[in-house]
Amino acid sequence: MKKRSGIVIVCLTVAMCLMITGCDKEKKPAATLMTEGDTTKPGEGDSQNDDTVMKPKTVSDEFDTSREQAKDKEKLNEEAEAAYMEFVSDDRLAVSDIEKQGWFRKGNRYGFSEIVNTYLSNEFTTEDMKECGLKDASYSYIDCGNNGSQEMVLQLKYMLPYGEWFLDYFLCYEDGEVHIMWDDEWGYRSDLTVNKYGYVTNGGSGGANRYSWDNYFFNGDNERVFLYSCDEVMGLATPMVEKYYLKDGWKRTDYPENEYATSGDGYTIYQYSLKEVKYEAEDDSDDMYEKYYKDYLYSFTDYNDKPVMPAPAMIEFYKKENVKWYDYEELKEKILKHQHMKGADDEIINADPVEWTSLADIIRYPLMEDEVEEDGTPEVTYYTILDDHPKPYLSPNAPSSTPYTPVKLKKISCVENEITDVDEWFAKAGTTKLGTDFDDGTYRYVLTGDAGYGTLTQINVYNKSDNTWLYHLDFSDFLYEDGYEGNDFVARGIHNCFMVGDLFYLNLYHRTYAETCPENAYMICVNITTGEVMWISDALVANSNSFVRWGDNIITGYGFTDEDDYIYILNRYNGAVNEKIKVKKSPDYFRFVDNDLWVRTYSYDYVFDILNN
Repeated sequence: MKKRSGIVIVCLTVAMCLMITGCDKEKKPAATLMTEGDTTKPGEGDSQNDDTVMKPKTVSDEFDTSREQAKDKEKLNEEAEAAYMEFVSDDRLAVSDIEKQGWFRKGNRYGFSEIVNTYLSNEFTTEDMKECGLKDASYSYIDCGNNGSQEMVLQLKYMLPYGEWFLDYFLCYEDGEVHIMWDDEWGYRSDLTVNKYGYVTNGGSGGANRYSWDNYFFNGDNERVFLYSCDEVMGLATPMVEKYYLKDGWKRTDYPENEYATSGDGYTIYQYSLKEVKYEAEDDSDDMYEKYYKDYLYSFTDYNDKPVMPAPAMIEFYKKENVKWYDYEELKEKILKHQHMKGADDEIINADPVEWTSLADIIRYPLMEDEVEEDGTPEVTYYTILDDHPKPYLSPNAPSSTPYTPVKLKKISCVENEITDVDEWFAKAGTTKLGTDFDDGTYRYVLTGDAGYGTLTQINVYNKSDNTWLYHLDFSDFLYEDGYEGNDFVARGIHNCFMVGDLFYLNLYHRTYAETCPENAYMICVNITTGEVMWISDALVANSNSFVRWGDNIITGYGFTDEDDYIYILNRYNGAVNEKIKVKKSPDYFRFVDNDLWVRTYSYDYVFDILNN
């Protein structure tokens, strides 16, 4: 072996000297590269006559091979592009490489239309699907693992009862077949980003003070490689790990939770996991701890994202419990090294995001279209209502000069209830409990736009008789009062609404104490023909689950623990409070029964006679 290596070195040295000195002016063969085990000198032997002699491999041969490989890759990518387009045109089936109950069986083949319809039929009832459909489809090509291949990301945009929702399918072309490598979904309060080398971030808000995301990428073998997940919990009063993530969870009694690291607030905890686990249940059981929580990596920062340390007692507790916490900068570096170890280098991680191209003119599956009247105007009217008025507010265009007939309430009875017997109360009233989908006989109202924790910010209005969609009103701008963004429990949502003529009424409130955020519990009136806010009532008059109208009056209520509880009567033309009636507990529901007003409060049931003033 040593002798052969020496021959290679000598040959290369001589060849290089000849090229450098230029002593041979005649055209010579290209310099040769000899492989280990090849003792044949350049020019010796005849490969055509002697099969035992290997023809020397030249530098030009290496370039030729590289060019041929590039041509082969280009040809393969052309085939792949044609196959992808056949798939989205329903002319070709795709093989599933994933197993997903109710969706895909690994190894089975599926068409584009079948995939679209499976999502709709799995997620929604027949009645729901009247409002659902595929709104758009787009695609982009990626190069998984940065190896010159061409894979596709197919993005399907659905219009659902609660807004837009997206499914992204990752496709590759292998062995003459289109393969479904992976699918992922995202929508309201979440986002999914893909870059040109197949690096994916899928995350979104998990509430007012939580943001969570997953990162994964597709390598050169078109395999999905999970990298990490992270929960970022903001606004903590002290740097600490929640009991929820510890063994025995909330049952722990030895947790030093009252010791603060420093004065002030605004701390953030970053909770990383390098292990992918599908949540089967979200609880504090030992099983979830063993499967997931015990492997979390933690770090703590202040509101400027500067690293901070937990209190000494917490540090000692974490050491005892084997809780893994790090300096924030050290943990970020650890995550980056982990990604590199998994094959996602800096070039892959930092590549440019993909650009999307619509498939609207290619796919044969019918896309949803905005239905139009004969005059060409949209059938559904969309309004985005901005929180840009002082409160209370009265528009100069409000019908405040309309003659107003006030009413008074005279108490007939007040009976203590069992608190939990609310369904029985509705049964006696001859109706059902108010939900997020209800009607008044003329119009059907669907509360939607979930901003987290059941806080609804949007309303769809339908004609009750034929379920024609008429209006969409978006009050997302009212979610937080200025200066309270992201604070716990002060997100304001819609709980009831109805329309009378061209005036649309709704209540808007959060579910905590007035002292936490006093700008709360309003009645709002909007002109449905223009989208203009007609009036906004005083604060703290409308946090009941429902409200009702009697003639020119809106009857609603407000109350909360350790706060005064009242029924309020408002002039429906200008929002002014005409009268308030003290009650023992906070009003929840209002119903008319035989021309009497039934009021369900937290622990008392009232009946009132309604009198003209």
